Amino acid sequence: MRLSDRALRILALAVIGLSMSSCAYLQEWDKSRDVAYDTLFNPDRRLNVPAYSAAIAARFPPGSPAQALEDYVKSQSGSCHPKETSKLWCDFPVRGGFCYAVLIGIEASVKAGAIESTTVIFGGLGC
Repeated sequence: MRLSDRALRILALAVIGLSMSSCAYLQEWDKSRDVAYDTLFNPDRRLNVPAYSAAIAARFPPGSPAQALEDYVKSQSGSCHPKETSKLWCDFPVRGGFCYAVLIGIEASVKAGAIESTTVIFGGLGC
């Protein structure tokens, strides 16, 4: 049995239509940034200090090289410098605008180039 040209066109349109509508379900999606943000920040956009402190402590546990923390801070457009003997102070901007910046600060106790502990501080600067 041979389909007419009209039936073939209708069938082809149906196949194309079904293919295009199912493509929406096959496309890649990634909500990892939203999940991370919602975990580390409160609804008022302020840092959830206990959650972020735990994340930093897990990422840079005691014994981690202080250089790894410095590299992380640098990747966030921040900087680190010695604060006191065996202390390293790092900070980076989270957001800002005209005459203000919101910062995350990380103080690390360091011994022989290795992190002993970290403390997270959330604050800002303004004029």
